[in-house]
Amino acid sequence: SVDVQETVSAGNPDDQMGIIFRHTHDDNTFYFFGINPSGSYSLTMFDGNDWFDLISVTDTDLLKPKDVNHIAVSIEGEKILLSINGHVVDSLEDNQLASGVAGLAVNLPSSGEKSTVVFSNFQVRIPKK
Repeated sequence: SVDVQETVSAGNPDDQMGIIFRHTHDDNTFYFFGINPSGSYSLTMFDGNDWFDLISVTDTDLLKPKDVNHIAVSIEGEKILLSINGHVVDSLEDNQLASGVAGLAVNLPSSGEKSTVVFSNFQVRIPKK
């Protein structure tokens, strides 16, 4: 989970910031739970060459533009839960990537775009067995 705030926005609805998880360095594969603080989220997977939409861009009123938003990913086996500001917004089962590390990312798809994003309170927890 992480708190994220876009303090300076390019205003592009395609911009996203969020959590990368199950990232493997060897083949550069990962999932990306991205939000656009103006009101949307998605879940994509990068297979080392191409991007695949697992959850297409979805509008939500749970995101607060120019404010801190708390986002989280919870994984148990193949089940992935996505949360925004304490509310589960989506889930799916996917077993394409079984393990890897977590991190943070900003995606500004338009050339020359500038944005300022502040991440804080990044936490990765592993449940006790």
